[in-house]
Amino acid sequence: MNKKLSKNRKFVVILGAVFLVIGAVGLIITALSNQKFSLDSDQLGSTEYIDITGEEYEKLLNEKKSFLVFVDQSGCITAEGLRKNLEEIQKERNFKVYRIMFSDARETSMSEYVKFYPSLVIVGQGEIKSWLKADADEDTERYKTKVDLEDWLNKYIRW
Repeated sequence: MNKKLSKNRKFVVILGAVFLVIGAVGLIITALSNQKFSLDSDQLGSTEYIDITGEEYEKLLNEKKSFLVFVDQSGCITAEGLRKNLEEIQKERNFKVYRIMFSDARETSMSEYVKFYPSLVIVGQGEIKSWLKADADEDTERYKTKVDLEDWLNKYIRW
């Protein structure tokens, strides 16, 4: 009976060790995938908006650039509020923002993510890291207040 109990203990210890290793690997992968990044140096030192086309957006992705892109639509009141908050942050942090019209954005790979306007898209090393969802309750405050927008940006960008 002691041999059987000893085998069960060994199995439990081994199984526990396997779960610990799997958990540690999962935490490491999560930490690495959530690393902050810096905007490219050519994105710093100015607070301008730069209008781009869908083709120019795709080129920036292919070049593995890190930048912000504002998905806009003329006459949108929500876009005006988001833009105002973003401009306040720009003045403090001194960075550029690309602007693309929603009609152009729909013709890019961005359309897989951005379904409505306005939106702000964070691109790091040519990959979309996050974007504001105009139809999501979780992003509502990010559209309304500078503090919430800046907190969201700070999750991804190392200033």
